[in-house]
Amino acid sequence: MDAQEQEQEQVGKIALDWYRKTSKSEAEARKALAELVNMVKEDGIKLVHLGNVLFLIFVRGKGVVEFKIIGDEKNSQTLFKDLENLAAYLKNIGVKMAYTYMVEDKFYKQAQAIKLNLKRFKAKIQGKMNTVYALEL
Repeated sequence: MDAQEQEQEQVGKIALDWYRKTSKSEAEARKALAELVNMVKEDGIKLVHLGNVLFLIFVRGKGVVEFKIIGDEKNSQTLFKDLENLAAYLKNIGVKMAYTYMVEDKFYKQAQAIKLNLKRFKAKIQGKMNTVYALEL
């Protein structure tokens, strides 16, 4: 098996494991994985594999991307190292701002320990209050 095949297998395993954890059934997890595969074929949507997580990147405008995290790291320090690496990658390709949002407010205290310019604010998205995290790169 060559390196590209190994990478694809690892990415598939991370995604499927995540969807199994966050879905109600195996069928729902498989459907979510199929949707992910179709999604990343579209222009403006990319999948970046760092550590044990995948960052699903959506281009939202010139120099602006939204990202979603798929997968789990063993601890938050490792996840934030992955985020630092993502920020470096995005900055290198000309991205000026990256953001994500979630109902939980679980990143901020841990994120203060790293050297990323992370901003946090509340916003109503799809009818629910969310915490938005924005990285200025």
